[in-house]
This record gives sequence, C-alpha cells and structure tokens, in this order.
Amino acid sequence: MSTVDLSKLGNIINDGTNGQVLTSQGGSAFSFADAAAGGASVTSSDTAPSSPSAGDLWFDSSTAELLVWYVDGSSNQWVGVSGTAGPQGVAGSAGSSVTSYAAPTNFPSSGNSVGDFAFATNTPKALYVWDGSEWDRIWSGGQEGGPTFTTSPSSSYTLSGGANTDVTVAASDPDGFPVTYSVVTNPTSQAQATITQTSSGVFRFAASNTASNAGSFTAKFVASDGVQKTTASSSLSLSFDPTLSAPIRMGFNNNLTNSGTNSGVSAALSTGGASTYNSSIKKIGTHSIDFGNNNNGAVTTTAPTASTTFSIGAWFYLNTYSVSSSSRYIFSSVASDNSALGMSLSINTGLTAFWTGHNTVTGASASLSNATWYHVVMTQGATGGHKLYLNGSLIKTATGTLTPLQNLIIIGDVQQNRNSNSSIYNLKGAVDNFFVHGSELTSTEVSAIYNDTSTNF
Repeated sequence: MSTVDLSKLGNIINDGTNGQVLTSQGGSAFSFADAAAGGASVTSSDTAPSSPSAGDLWFDSSTAELLVWYVDGSSNQWVGVSGTAGPQGVAGSAGSSVTSYAAPTNFPSSGNSVGDFAFATNTPKALYVWDGSEWDRIWSGGQEGGPTFTTSPSSSYTLSGGANTDVTVAASDPDGFPVTYSVVTNPTSQAQATITQTSSGVFRFAASNTASNAGSFTAKFVASDGVQKTTASSSLSLSFDPTLSAPIRMGFNNNLTNSGTNSGVSAALSTGGASTYNSSIKKIGTHSIDFGNNNNGAVTTTAPTASTTFSIGAWFYLNTYSVSSSSRYIFSSVASDNSALGMSLSINTGLTAFWTGHNTVTGASASLSNATWYHVVMTQGATGGHKLYLNGSLIKTATGTLTPLQNLIIIGDVQQNRNSNSSIYNLKGAVDNFFVHGSELTSTEVSAIYNDTSTNF
C-alpha cells in the first residue's frame, strides 16, 4: 500500500490528527475522520487485560464474572454484566443404597428409612422398597406376565332368593409369588347379594331374600401377585322361586304345616291308610311324606280359593313302579267321587297324564324309574290350555276344558279311594315340596323351582 505526504498538497487538506483517515464528502470535497473501531475482543483470565478498547469483554476466571470495558466520555472502567457467583450450595444427601438379602424374610423390619431398597437374590428375585411401614415389591426378575387363572369362574350364575352361591377361583404366578384374590362389582352398590370371601379364592354370594332386589350385576374376580393382576368377569342374576308367593307350600318335615301365603289352608292325613314321614327318603328338608308300597294313605288339604288359572307341582319318588290296570295318583282335585269336574295328575304304564275327572286331557310319555326323585308341574292357563313339565322341561302342551280346582286336594291318591281300604290308586312312593300356585307359571319359573334344591317348604 502506498502513502501520500499531504504536506506536499500545501494547505489544501492538512487539519487531520494522528490515526484519522481521509474520507470523501462527495465530489471534490474531502475531510478527516476517526477510523472505525474493530470488533470487541474477549479475554478470559484471572487479571484484567491491558489497553482495552471500548466494548472489550473480560471473563474473570477467578470469580466467574463477565465484565465489559465501558467508555462514557469522562471515565473508562470495567463494568460487570453478570453477577458474581453465589456461595456454593449445600451438598445433596447420598441416594438410597440397595442391600441384597437371600429372601424377603431376611429383610430388616426396623431401622429403615423411607425409600430404602432391598433385593432378594433367591428365586424369585425381586426388588423391594421400604414405604415407612413395610417392604413393597416393585420389580421382579424374569417376570412372565403375572398370574394366570387355573380355575376360572363361569361366565354367568343364577342366584336364588335367600340362597348362597359359592364361586371358586384359583391362579398361579410364573415367578412363584403368592396370589391374593378380590372381587369388585358393577354397579358397586348392587343389592342382589352380599359377598364374602370365605377362604382364599372362594367367594360366597348370599342372595337377597327381598323380591324387589331381583336383577343382575357383574362381578370381576381379581388375582394379584402384588405387582401384576389378572381378572375374569361373571354375570350374576337374582331371581326368586315363585313358590314363595304360593298359597300352599308343604315340605312334610315331620308335619303337615303349610308355609304358603294362605294361612287358612289346613291339611290332614287321610283316615284310610298309614302315611308316614320319612327322613331317609327325602328330596329337600328333613322328611318327605311316604305312602309306602301297599298302603293307601293320602294327604287331604283344603284348596285355595277356586281359580281356573293355577299351577300344581311336587317332587315325587317311586318305591314301586309297576302300574297295570290302575293309575297311581300323585294328586287330584275333583268335586266328588267319579265326578268329571276337577283336575288330577296320575301315572300309568310309561305315562304321566292330565285328567279331568276320569277323562284324559293329555298324556306325555316319560321314562320313569324306581328309587328316583322327579319334579312335576301341571299348569292351566286362563283359556284352558294345559302344560306338563317334568324335571323343569316342558314335555306336553294341549288344549282342554277350563276346569277350576275343587274344594279339596288329595296328595298321593284320588278322592273316591281315599277313605276306603283299597290300594288301587294310591301312589306307591313319596312326595316332597308340594305346592299350589294361583297363576300359570312360565317355563322360566318352573325351571327356577326345579333348580332350587335348597328352598325347604
């Protein structure tokens, strides 16, 4: 770069000072001005840099403070742009250590602090944390998905009013941890049953005995190993045995007491034979009424208010099933001897039959055996339709004469035979849980009665 001696130019341009530069003012005019400053420098050291220029930065490494060289026209000085470092904070406490033990039974039960860890080295390996009162497992080595059910609940259960239903569940854990069980319901405030766990994995549903509480709910059974859970759900419904509202309910528990709603109904053993209460041959409760093999005994009871719509049923048992010329009557209700008015149910060879008087209304083939309990229900609808159920299933439907029940109901015989010494028509067997209902029961209600083997009349 070449230089020009401005003195050679005389007085044309000679008023600049050292360090200034000549700048064009446009056209032929020139003047001197200060040279533009360079970029600020940044220095990091324990001591301030010498000969700083305006805007230079200095990081004081001894105090960790950043300063700028400030020129305000009257004074020059280093000015801090960041505060000095504060005092060192308090050192944090040491984190919890993990202590290994052979098994949880070896873990300390005292002297622990919340958050302490313990590791069980024996199988099953697991990490535990102290929560202030006990060791909680938070991790298991080799875990394979938690418990699985080995005994699952059924998808649905039908509860009977006032009866208990037990549900058993069982599960195993792949790592060998103990499994606990619980149950939750939806809705949580269900009124159908009271639930208790009688033993590990066994839940008792004590059904309500209040008819207005009939309904359904869901029970979710939970199996937990302390960390992971598995669940299975069941639908439970509560229905009521319609015989609870029957006018006549007789269980023959060493008596002829009527536990039905019609307290005015009376009953008595017939005078023509020797019926006995049998504690060995019984279906429900303590006894049945046993009419023997050859005796002509019977039970006579006052019928409820005459109705053309009704259902009659009972459990019956055959001591001897050898019917030849004469039918054997489970029950009958006719106006008088040889009357065509009334309704009876009898057994002849290979057949259970409806009768109006002595005229068969309908019959249904049935395979019957000795020493076996059977449940039979006979119904009549408002238009005279008849239905016969055996062991909860409909086996015959027929139309017939609309025939009301008569004043008396004979159990185990037919009316014209009950006061004689003849054994032509009497049932050679026993009867238990006899009932008369004042309506035509539905197939669902009949099935509920058949399946309810705990309600003792």
